[in-house]
Order: sequence, then C-alpha cells, then structure tokens
Amino acid sequence: MAPNNRIGLFHYNDTFSSIQKDFIMVLIENGFIVDLFINLRSASTNLVNFNEIIKTENVNVHIIEGEKLIKWYKKILLLKPSLLKEEVYQNAIFLSDIIIQKMNDQYFCFIGIEKMGLLWAGEFSEKYQIPLIYYSLELYIEDHPYYSNFKKLHHIEKIYHQKAICTIVQDEFRQKRLYQSNEIKNSDTIFLPVYSRGACVKDPSKSFFQQMFKLDKNNRILLYYGAMQKHRCCREIAAIAPKLSNTSVVFHGYGNLNYISSLKKFVNVYISTDLFEETKIGDIFLSVDIGISLYDNSFSNNRFTAFSSTKIALYLKYGIPIITFNNESYQKLFRKYRCGEMINKIDDLPIALDKIISNFPTYKKNAYLAYEEFYNLDNTSKELLSYLFALCSKKTFN
Repeated sequence: MAPNNRIGLFHYNDTFSSIQKDFIMVLIENGFIVDLFINLRSASTNLVNFNEIIKTENVNVHIIEGEKLIKWYKKILLLKPSLLKEEVYQNAIFLSDIIIQKMNDQYFCFIGIEKMGLLWAGEFSEKYQIPLIYYSLELYIEDHPYYSNFKKLHHIEKIYHQKAICTIVQDEFRQKRLYQSNEIKNSDTIFLPVYSRGACVKDPSKSFFQQMFKLDKNNRILLYYGAMQKHRCCREIAAIAPKLSNTSVVFHGYGNLNYISSLKKFVNVYISTDLFEETKIGDIFLSVDIGISLYDNSFSNNRFTAFSSTKIALYLKYGIPIITFNNESYQKLFRKYRCGEMINKIDDLPIALDKIISNFPTYKKNAYLAYEEFYNLDNTSKELLSYLFALCSKKTFN
C-alpha cells in the first residue's frame, strides 16, 4: 500500500451502527488507515461496541466533544446556524482541523457519511483540496412525508454533493432519485447495497423467541425486525396476525412507546424491545422462519429498500425467506433469486406465507444465494476497494 493511504471518515449526529463499523473494518483490512471524526452523540451508540473500534489498529478515532465555544476562523457556512448549535459545530471544525492539518498530505480522500458527515468532510475537502466522496444512506428528498424537517439540510447536502467526485449509494433506483434531487451531472458512482459481513449462518437453533414467549415449538415465527412505525405498516401486520394459522408474529425492535403499545392489543402478536449486543444478534434470527419487511411505497426512501435495508441483509444471511411489498427494487432481487414473495396489499400476506411454506427449502436456499451476491460486504466491497486503490495511487504518483 502506498504511503498516502489515509482516509478521513466523517460522521455527525446520525446513528452509528454495524453499517459504519463494518465499512471501517473492510477499509483497514485492505491496507488503508482510517481517521474517524465523529461527534460525542454519535459515538455514544448502544448498537455496536464502540470500544472495539477505538482499540483497532489503523483506526484513529477522534471523538469531538463539542460542548464549549471555541473561537474559529471567520468562515460561516450558509444556513449552518439554523441547522445546529453554532458553537458545537465550530468546536468540531476547530478540533478536527488541528488534527487534519498535521497530516493533510497523507490523505487521499475524505468520505462524508450522510448529510452532516458530508458537510463536515466537505469543509476540509475545500480547504486542503482533498477529493470528497459522499456516502448516502437515506433519501430525505422532496417526496419524503417529513421533507419540511429536512429542507435546509437538503440544501446543504446538494451544495456539497455537487462538489464530490464520487457517490456511494445502494442501487440504481436510489441513485437516480438522489442525482435528480441534488442536480448531480458529473459524479463517479459506486453501488454498495446495505450489508452484513461473513458467511451465511446455517445453524438451526430455533429456541430464542420460543423460550422468551413460551411459544408452541411447532408454530412458525414471522419476524418483523427494526423500527416499529407507521410507514412500515406494523399496525397492519399486527391486525392480520390472528388470521395466520400455525404462525406467531414477533416484533423485535424499537419505536414510539404509544405506537408499540397499540400493537400489543392484537392476538397472536409478541413484542420484544430489548436491544442485544451485536454478538447475540444471531440468536434472534436463528429462531425464526420468515421475515417481513413492508415499507410503504409512497416515497422514495421507503420504496427502494430491497438493497438499502439492514433487516433484508440479516434475514437473508440467516436463510430467512422474506415477504415484502411489490415494487421495482424487490422485483430486481426476486428476478435473480426468488428468496421471498411480494404482496400488493396486506390482505395478501396469508397467501404469500403459504406459498413460502409450500416450498420452504427452495426459498431458503435462494435466500443464502442472494445474501452472498448482494449483501455480504466481503464480496460486494470489491468495486469500492478498486476505486479507492486507484484514487490512492493517483495521489501517490502525483
């Protein structure tokens, strides 16, 4: 690896999860040095063992406290004061600049994760003339139902996205909408579906939820995993649960307490809200038969989820066939590997369930195949790594 192999990775105020952790691990395992700049709020996650990252060789973690006003140079970014407390952001800029200027000649790129990470990385990209890469995970664009909350942030995203040389995005459906919204005409693109790491898991445990809820061992378990909320049709799933024969419906995740309570009134519904350590996640998935992921199709961030949902990657890693709403992103997935069934409305769920059960071994086999091709980061990161190697080499020889 060339001497100028350092990457500045910027993450601000968004949830730091296994997605970001695995991204970092793949980079360092392939010879890059990663400086992670992250604010305290993001670093205080309970979704991953953050100390594991801090102790990893070739990862330098710079946690920016950001609580004290530090006088910074006079540049004030357009709209910044309306986005977050100015002194907090100034502190993040000031402290990270002290670190970066000591070794700026070693960086060959800065990567901004999501909107605020892009803004943070973009400031230093401009100052030190280091190539900027945008890693987009969410489409908070005009068709989002809460767009008014994101409008100013989207304005800044657009400004810096247009300055990026490359965009990492999950698939061509999301790329098209993101590029239209941000008016991107010239950007390299790397497609990187949301992922997990490691080989498929085929150990048939099937005991975790059965023991937790004292369920009949002969009953199938239909799992909903992740955020419980309106736009993911959790209440509709719960309402149809009594109609599912020999099948128990389990919701595992988090969400508004009132919304979660509304799910508990339905028969044949079981709720698990305890968050487990990352190493124990397999216990959950090894105990279920079928996974459900019903994002509504009314806006882009929910519609295009076949390659952008962590739950999909995890379901398939454990050989769990899935039930989803019908749209173009799942059509693409199922054309290659029929690892589940699509429905047009919630009333079709029992039929889809019966179809999967009637040919369960084939659906399970296809789930494993789909995971290995589309969701195993050890396989899907090759395009990303090739691009970064080329960019690093260009910096070295210049």
